[in-house]
Amino acid sequence: MTAIYGMKSMGINPANGQEVYVKRDGTLTYTWESNEQQKIGDTEPKIQGAFGLNVRYRNFTLYTTFLYEYGGDEYNSTLVNNVENANLIKYNADKRVSSDRWQNVGDVVPLKDIKDRLYVTRATSRFVQKNNNVVFNSLSVGYDVDPIWLRKIHLSSLRLQFNMKDIATMSTIKREMGLNYPFARTFTFTLNASF
Repeated sequence: MTAIYGMKSMGINPANGQEVYVKRDGTLTYTWESNEQQKIGDTEPKIQGAFGLNVRYRNFTLYTTFLYEYGGDEYNSTLVNNVENANLIKYNADKRVSSDRWQNVGDVVPLKDIKDRLYVTRATSRFVQKNNNVVFNSLSVGYDVDPIWLRKIHLSSLRLQFNMKDIATMSTIKREMGLNYPFARTFTFTLNASF
């Protein structure tokens, strides 16, 4: 269920800018064939989990959560669709559309010759990337106002709290728009008072 299928790739041939595929029997070809697809990756991580920190010091509290994954793969469809197969007639494009492409004999690059841009790149191991990451998921900092001060203003408790979600991601894959569900870094500030 989590396997990624496509043709194995040797990369872009520096002599001609074409992708070299590996058939299931080990022979090389320039032709992508659907019946030669095989497992080229797996999105299921070998290890995944969460950890955090929960600290209280005097009137301050600090709570954090982190998520991690190790050993899974991701097919970078954003790199395929928006860089290698970019529609230069209708849309703006990433600078890699020209800078990371094969142009001259001897170029060792990750993207095929730009003259082949109208030939849609099909599923290939060239775009399977290791997905090892640590996500700083949430942060909460709170302060409980000292009850001695609260008596003067007739309150029984007053708590100030700052929360933040989706803070940072450290990953072996460049976080490109469209690769993951759109993320939104959120901040909230709350004030709880009891009389």
